[in-house]
Amino acid sequence: FDNLDEVLSEKARETITTGIPELDAVLEGGIGKGELGMIIAPSGTGKTSFTTNLAAAAATIGNSKVLQIVFEDRVTQIQRKHIGRITNVESKDLSKSLEVINQVKGILSSYEYKEQIENNLRIVRFPTGEVSAQYLENYIGKLINSGFKPDLTIIDYFECLKHIPDPSVTNSWELEGKTMRKLEALASKLNMAIWVPTQGGKDSIGSELVTMSQAGGSVKKSQISHIVISIAKTQSDMANNKATVSVLKNRSGGSGKIWQGIDFNNGTCRMDFSCATEADNAITFEALKDKENKQIAKDLLHNFKMQGK
Repeated sequence: FDNLDEVLSEKARETITTGIPELDAVLEGGIGKGELGMIIAPSGTGKTSFTTNLAAAAATIGNSKVLQIVFEDRVTQIQRKHIGRITNVESKDLSKSLEVINQVKGILSSYEYKEQIENNLRIVRFPTGEVSAQYLENYIGKLINSGFKPDLTIIDYFECLKHIPDPSVTNSWELEGKTMRKLEALASKLNMAIWVPTQGGKDSIGSELVTMSQAGGSVKKSQISHIVISIAKTQSDMANNKATVSVLKNRSGGSGKIWQGIDFNNGTCRMDFSCATEADNAITFEALKDKENKQIAKDLLHNFKMQGK
């Protein structure tokens, strides 16, 4: 019963929006400061596009300070992703012609959140495999001393981090768990939310639904995280800019929610959940898939009979 006013305050959990109303509703407002969120997605699914959308939404709608850390992409590539999101021109087409460039510059000059982006968003690139969680803590400490205190840090992605050797640890999976624990401690210490994508295992590639068991590496990563989200794309989804997103774990609310068939455009980093089919859990999801497959089979049989006539 200690500190009841503080415990029962609306500020007991200060959240940072994802920019996606449907996802925020399940996460009780978004990811909370001091929390560690993991995003499981196979290679090529759009982890960086998803996190770029998270970064932009937090910096603009949420007016939060955001540090976006990347390893495999150049800073200019991430800038182009943000510009694609703002202008709705796919990042690959931004330099297509002088006409497009002038159009893009015109949109950026009058962008309503331009000041928030300039003040709230920092993008930095580090070399893969050379930066540890401790190094990131030191770097963020310097940022704070210079006057920029991140409310949200995005680390894209976990497998690019360096794991510090430990004589007491006998395998690489345990080292992954220790690194994840350090990220959790960092989020708590600095009262800062962290999103960190991680690669799905080979059985997650082309899967209709990615589960926690399909995350690559140590299971401790999922156990330590406060929130776990997955992104899945079939070959058909890839061709049609669709995806399935699921909330696999959520310590601050409900979990199990699945959105199948969201609009997911890698080129503009825009996600629309309003057009998706929703399921409350994996069992409901499978039932919906079974119903859909039966309807497809029924339609094919009907067409076959009609052609026979």
